[in-house]
Order: sequence, then structure tokens, then C-alpha cells
Amino acid sequence: MGRRDWTWVRVDGVWWATVVGTIALAVLPVQPRPLHVPAEDKLYHALLYGWVAWTALRWVRRRWPRAHAVGWAWVAAGTVGALTEVLQAWVPYRSMSFLDWTADAVGAALLLGLVRGAQYLRMGSLVGLTLLAVGAWNLPVSHATDYWPVEDVRPGLRGEGQTTVGGNRTIRFEVEVLGRLSNVLPGLDVIIVKIDAPELANAGVFAGMSGSPVYIQGRLLGAVAYAWAFSKEPIAGVVPFASMQKLQATALSLPGSPTPTPTADVRWSDLRTALFLQGEALDAWYRQYQDQVRRLFQGPQETAVRGWVPLPGVWAGDPVWRQALGLSEMGTLAGPGTASKAPPAPDEPLAPGTSIAIPLVTGDLQLAYIGTLTAVERDRIYAFGHQMLNLGRIDFPLYRARVVTVLPSYQSSHVIAELDRPLGVLDVDVWTGVGGRVGPLPDGTRVQVTVQNESQSQTFRYETIRHPWIAPFLVGQLSMVNLLLSPLGVHDGHVRLQMKLNLDGGRPLEVRNVFAGMSATTQQVPQFIAGLLAFVWNNPFESVRIPSVEINLQQSRRSIQARLTEVRLLSQDLAPGDELPLQMTVVPRQAEPIVQAATVRLPDELAPGTYWLYVGGAQTLNQLDAAGLYRFLEFSSLSDILNMFRQLRPNDGLYIRLVRLNPTVISGTQLLRNLPLQVYSQLQSRGTQGRVATVPYEIVLDQRVDVPYIVEGLERFPIIVRAPTQPRPAARPTSSGGGN
Repeated sequence: MGRRDWTWVRVDGVWWATVVGTIALAVLPVQPRPLHVPAEDKLYHALLYGWVAWTALRWVRRRWPRAHAVGWAWVAAGTVGALTEVLQAWVPYRSMSFLDWTADAVGAALLLGLVRGAQYLRMGSLVGLTLLAVGAWNLPVSHATDYWPVEDVRPGLRGEGQTTVGGNRTIRFEVEVLGRLSNVLPGLDVIIVKIDAPELANAGVFAGMSGSPVYIQGRLLGAVAYAWAFSKEPIAGVVPFASMQKLQATALSLPGSPTPTPTADVRWSDLRTALFLQGEALDAWYRQYQDQVRRLFQGPQETAVRGWVPLPGVWAGDPVWRQALGLSEMGTLAGPGTASKAPPAPDEPLAPGTSIAIPLVTGDLQLAYIGTLTAVERDRIYAFGHQMLNLGRIDFPLYRARVVTVLPSYQSSHVIAELDRPLGVLDVDVWTGVGGRVGPLPDGTRVQVTVQNESQSQTFRYETIRHPWIAPFLVGQLSMVNLLLSPLGVHDGHVRLQMKLNLDGGRPLEVRNVFAGMSATTQQVPQFIAGLLAFVWNNPFESVRIPSVEINLQQSRRSIQARLTEVRLLSQDLAPGDELPLQMTVVPRQAEPIVQAATVRLPDELAPGTYWLYVGGAQTLNQLDAAGLYRFLEFSSLSDILNMFRQLRPNDGLYIRLVRLNPTVISGTQLLRNLPLQVYSQLQSRGTQGRVATVPYEIVLDQRVDVPYIVEGLERFPIIVRAPTQPRPAARPTSSGGGN
């Protein structure tokens, strides 16, 4: 063989062999092993096409000695790269990628620059940096850009997954595909896999592993999401990543804001009456409301699909939350800086398999949902593979979580974790997973709870999610938790409440009340706080933001429950402007009877006639109002609601009311007194805006007498008001007893 023939082999033959080999390698329906470093495959592309460019340079020099060899060699290498990417669009398990071609062109440019010296190296570097900048515009943070088609899943495929275990270590586990279940839910397939890893030998598939990514031949298959309780082998259900992306994109594309509509299962219209009546009425409403909130939290645990359930993802927090939320699975969660004394870890790159947390409450007490990150694309993340609460569009905070250890259990192993660094916003929660974006945290509601007793005062600070019908429940439970953790615990004394809501737009609402008995700590206080917040937050007139809530709770073991046993009047025949002295006997449960004196001055403009004087406790009068005046009130704005709460009658004290049997017309929230009934008929016939009703009495005087007791009982007396010109009869004291 002559010299010319050897030259052809060493130059032309190597070039064409490189072209054919590169194309053949690109169209093989096999992916490389899973990537261990983000963009690792791009490095391989750059190295390969550096070689392609070198062989192209030698070939161009031999064929066209006078041509600009470096430029044409780069064009030739780029053409081969573009051809392979186009061909991969029709190859199973492959896909066309502009990023791969960018890596090809960058590798070729840098190699040619090195070959031709410093001048060409600078030119090659400039071209390479330009292409990298263009490619970086579409470069995801994660290496999981392509996913494995569900249609190509078959038993026997093997792959890898990754998750976070004790010590916050990200480990890899082997996966074997056992089969695919079609249409487990409408349009949703689930892949059944068997997991194997030394670190999971005892725990198996554990709660908190939800979202752990699974790769087949380098492509993302989906997220570990389902498992069986008491399973003897680590078998899990994987939700395809395509399903996660599709449903989340659909939810985010829907118009409107993430503010939810109150659930129809809760009778919000009954809440107004319940807040006035309190006691059994508020307790009945709250139990219905609490049941609906609990169903949200228990949903992932109770949703069975062919006998298996979503991994609960671990609601982690103080054990009190387990009882409050009715959760069967509960992890342990510590707040940042409280449980871990180690210095904060450096800001590591966000990678699939990282443990994440969605806290509903942060601060001096924690409640968070723990799971695993599935994929990251630019600043968008995907996690869990199943719903958290299935709320659709939301606006919840998102944190990294630090796994302390995994607790093995025969029933369901779970993680023990702590909150780490803030991560961003969770903006969608659907059946196939949750999603969000990396960035600043969303605004929450700051809650300050101060608990005082005879010996000490403690202040606790929290931040809750801003969700109109979950946040009220959380704030109510926070108040209960703080009372339970105080030195007094559950007691038969009383709790005084002062509460301030700071609404957006500078509209504060301040309310005070007092509760007594064994149920004050665990029922009355949290029910009243949650009910008031829920009524304001879910008002039908405007969307409300509540940046902060301040709660002051004063505890005492002293019982303040009492009963009204007697009321004495000096006279029942009076004139307008007269003063009526009263003596009221109150018998406390654990003290001697006390006699409270009070004086009532009749209004000067009082019309002559028969009136009724009521003397009793707040709760008794609340029952009268709930059945009368307040039953017909119709609100027309949020201001009406706030004014109603500002006039709310505290439970302690005695109240004196003078009532005249004269119809009162109610239009909206306006009381139209002294109107003839024919006017009421005209108002109805004209279709007056708002509800128009009438009650058979008119309240002409309402007076509070400060008594440090919650008083039960009611006394009623007829009062004759005569004209000032009529003679005054002799005063005859009247007494009524029995608290009827």
C-alpha cells in the first residue's frame, strides 16, 4: 500500500469512521447510566465533539489546502452534531436537545482553539462562551430534563432512585420494574417497583420518601408515591413524571387567585348565631368545622387505591397536633435553631432526592409536611407524587428539611426531621403531586400568644399560612396548645381573652371575652378564636388579608361561675328621667353570696306605657338576641361585621335591659324604631335592598354592671312608666327570686 493510501486511511478513513460511529452511537435506543453530577452528559458531548472537530480539521486540510480549515472544521463538527440530534427525535428513549448540540459546538470550538494557538483559543473561547450563554437560557437546574415514556415501561427494567436518610445523606437505591397498572385513576398509570438499598434494609419504603425520583437508563421515570402498610418487601408505586407535570400545569393555567372558596360542608351562615350564643351552639358548629379540616389532613392517609395508600409524607410537629388533626401518622419536627446546635450547612445546590418541608406553622411550635423533591426545572420544582391536601392553587411556604434519622416500623416507617433553610413558594397541590418555585417565602399571618397567670407571663410567636379556612383552625389550636403547656394546664378556673386582629388597610378589630370551667382551655377559647377568625376571613364581601393576630390569655384557678338568685326593685311605677335602684344577689360556686347594687336612669324621652325590665347574665341575654334581633340582621359590608364583633357582649358581668312591646323594623343592620306596621308592609312591597323583618319589641335601655363572675339566670319585671304630670304613687319594693 502506497503512502497516499495510508494518508487516506489516517485522515479520510478516521474522519468518516468518526462520523459513522458518532451517528451510530447517537441512534442506539439505550441511555447511559444515571447522571451523578448535574450536566455531566454535556461534558461527555463536549469531549466527543472535540475529537470530531480534530478529525474534521485534518480532513479539511487534506481535501482543501487553501480553505480556512479551522472554520470549516467547526462547521463540519456542528453539522454532525445537528444531524444526530434530529435523528434522535425518532429513536426510542432518545430526544432532540438544543442543549446537547450546544455542548457539541462548545467542545469543538475549544479544541480547535487549542490546536491553532492562543489567537484561535481566544476565538474558540469566545464562541464557546456565547453558545454556553444561549444554552444556559434553557438549561434546567436539574439533570432530569427528559422523562421515560410510560408506554415504554415493561417488567424487568432496572434503574436507580435517590432519597434522603438519616444524617441528611442522599443515597441511591436500585429499582426493578415489576409492572404497570393502567388507569388506577382516570388517566393516571402507576408503575410498581421493587426497591433495594442497604440503608433501607430495616425501614423499607418510609413516610417522607414521597417524591423520591426514580430513573431508568438515565431518564426520569417518576416519583415514589405509594406503598403498603405492613409490607414484607420494599415495594412501592411510582407516579409518572409526565402525569405530575401535566396536572400541575393545568391547575396553574386556570384563571383566578389561589384564595379558596369555603367548603360547602360547613354551614358558615350558622356561625354568626353560634358566636353570639357560644356554649353548645358554638361547640356544635366548631365540631362540624373541625371535622372538615381533619378530613383535609387525613385525606392522603384514607385514600385507598386498589388496597394501597399514598405515603403519608409525615405530618411532623408537637404531639398535640396529632390529637387536634386526628392524624394516625406523626413524625417529629424541630424548628431551625432549636433542636440542632450544629452550625448551618453551606447552601448546597438543590438536587432531586433532597428532603423538603411545607410548614403550616413556624416559630415556637412547628407543623410541617415532610417529603422529597422529585425534579427541578429552572426555578420550578416538583415533589411528592401525590397530594398534600389537594387544595389546587395555593400560596404556602417551602423549606428544605434536614433528616435526622429514619425510624423503622412494622406498620409504616417514617423520618424524624427538622426545618432547614427557606426555599420558596409552593403554589400548586394536586392529586399527582405538589409544585412550586424557588424564591422568597410568601407572606404569612404572624400570631403572638401571651399566656399569663398569677406567677408568670410567657409570650409565644408563630407564623401560619394565610388560608381562610385552615388558618383559623390553626390559630385556635395554637391558643389551646399554649394553655395546655402552661403550669396551670387544664383547670376548673377561668380564662380571660383579649384578641386583636390587624386587618389590611389599617382596620383593627379588638374583642374581649372570658370563659370558665373545665372546657375553657380545650374547647371554649380555641372555638371562639377560630370562629371569629373564620367569620371575618370568609366574609362574602371582600377578600381579607390578616397580617397579624395578637392574643392575650389570662389564666386563674379561681372559679367565677355564679348564679343570679334574687333581684330587688324599690319601685315599679316610674316617670321618664327617674332613677331606679336595684339590688342583685349573686351566688358564686365556691364563695359566699354577694349583693351588687346598681342604679338605672330612665331616658327623659321615654313614652308612657308598660315596659319589661330584664336582669341577667350575658349568655342568657345572648340567647334572647340570637332568637330575636340578631336573627334578622343582614350585613352589607365587612364594616358591618367588624362593628358587630366590637359590640359583642363579654360573658362576665350582669346586664340590665329595658324593653317595650313595640314592633321594631330591621332593614339590613339598621333598627327602625317606632314605625307603624303599615310602613313595614310598604318596605317589603317596594323590594327594599336587604332583608326586611320585624321583631315585637324595642330595646330602650341596655346597661352593663361590672361583676367579676359569669352569671347564669334571668329575672324579669313589669315597669309602668307614667306621664310626668300624673301623680306619683307610693314606692313599693318588689323582689323576684329563683333566677327564672
